[in-house]
Amino acid sequence: MVFRELTSWKNIRRECNVTTKLNSIDSLYIDMNGLVSNKLHSLKDSIDEYSIEELTDSIFDLIDIETNTFKPRKCVGIFFDGVSPKAKMNIQRQRRIREYYKYKDRCNFQFNSISIGTEFFTQISNIIHEKIKKIKEDSNLIWNKVKVVFSGPDVVGEAEQKIFDFIKQNSKNTLENGCIYTSDSDFYLLALANRQYHLLVYNDCNCNIKNNKSMKRNFFSVKKLYQYILSHFQKVQEENQRKIIDDFVCLCFLTENNYLPGIHDVQFNDIFEIYKENWKTIGFINNNGKLNEENLKKFLSKLNDKVSIKNKIIYHLDEKFINFCNGKEDNINSNNDEDRNYIIKYELVNHYMLKSEVFDDIQYFCKDQKSKSKDVDYKDPMAIKYLKFLCSIFKFEYKENNKILINDPENKKGLYDSDHYWQFKKYLNQNNLNINHLKNFDDKKKVELLNMCKECNIKYKRNNYITIFKGDDETTPLNIMKEIESEVYNKKDFFLSKNEEYYKRNIPNCNKGQLINQFIKGVVPVFILVVKAFP
Repeated sequence: MVFRELTSWKNIRRECNVTTKLNSIDSLYIDMNGLVSNKLHSLKDSIDEYSIEELTDSIFDLIDIETNTFKPRKCVGIFFDGVSPKAKMNIQRQRRIREYYKYKDRCNFQFNSISIGTEFFTQISNIIHEKIKKIKEDSNLIWNKVKVVFSGPDVVGEAEQKIFDFIKQNSKNTLENGCIYTSDSDFYLLALANRQYHLLVYNDCNCNIKNNKSMKRNFFSVKKLYQYILSHFQKVQEENQRKIIDDFVCLCFLTENNYLPGIHDVQFNDIFEIYKENWKTIGFINNNGKLNEENLKKFLSKLNDKVSIKNKIIYHLDEKFINFCNGKEDNINSNNDEDRNYIIKYELVNHYMLKSEVFDDIQYFCKDQKSKSKDVDYKDPMAIKYLKFLCSIFKFEYKENNKILINDPENKKGLYDSDHYWQFKKYLNQNNLNINHLKNFDDKKKVELLNMCKECNIKYKRNNYITIFKGDDETTPLNIMKEIESEVYNKKDFFLSKNEEYYKRNIPNCNKGQLINQFIKGVVPVFILVVKAFP
């Protein structure tokens, strides 16, 4: 749902990860749909070789492994999806159709059967329920020490709703260390909305814990997420902190949710920055579940202003990009025929969200008077090409670099033999190298370092990135940005008349999505109803 956008925001996963001892968990809540889906998808094309009994055995073995590994002290909750709200059913139909076409030529097994109402899902639920009863009778130490709660697909409500209903009804001590085992990103925001800041989320359903010797795991801390959000707001009174969190959860619905189409020309960073800049003047949007419609419209209007001007600039630069690709732009030169052919092949770097992300980085760098250089690390080769084009527009220089990332640099997971690890650390110290900052090598030094990694059995991966620099006159990029903004600010027809065609070509899967101006006009009333229904 909404957390797909949130996870790429401001290194949030790194900021909110915690390592904790497994035996410190009080209650373990397992989202079975995520576990079953991940387990069966991991079998890929070989799934047809298994009977339903064998599949169920492998699923229950995973449940048993996780329970014995996490060693919860009070409760284990097994929650299957029941009937979902009617508002979500259209989304589910679309997902089922996509799933069918994805696997129809690869295997006979229907992955759509991993859902409520199918014979397969009912059988799995019943067999697992019986296995839990049996293992409790067999005097298994872990299972006998804890309360076991089972909620099958016959109980109405999705797993996440049932889990939080159970937590609210049964958690008298808010300091209890509960853990939700899931692959569903909804749980992060549900935990914030339900004030369950003590929860940890374990989001790696494919992890083979049985063969991992480490007795610690990385979890996503809801409390750290809460603190990290508030860290972006200066001197906020305690009474307003909860209201900011409520607004944060509410506005996350704008990017994507299970009930309404998202706004496809808006990135999460746009939403957060506009809110951070204007929350004091606009006022709170969500006051204890009561939505302030006027404040929401004020916020959306501010968001629309920012996104519209950015979209116009991106479209304006696309026109320049076409001219550049066709050799008609005199003041932009490319000496690399391979680059030129690549750009022409991919037309306008044909993804709006990709272009928007790259443009945001360039725009921020233009306005940042303190920074003279910036490292950017894009995985998509089209984003790299678009970055180079923008550098030529805004008169930035750039240099392609590489860095070496060491897996488990502090050896907290015990991946490395102690002698080998300290031999490697000694080499780094002798060469004044930081294990967390291995980059900008010449070829000779890089080969030497990689040889040392192999000699000491140190796991690593190589990663390329680009450093962009401001020239001697640091005001030039900002002046160019202002000129472009001024040029497109009052233009309307050149952009809006081609809106529909432009977005169809540039935004994937947006046939039913909304643009920000359409959202304000037509979707706000429905959005209000959805947020009111959110727990």
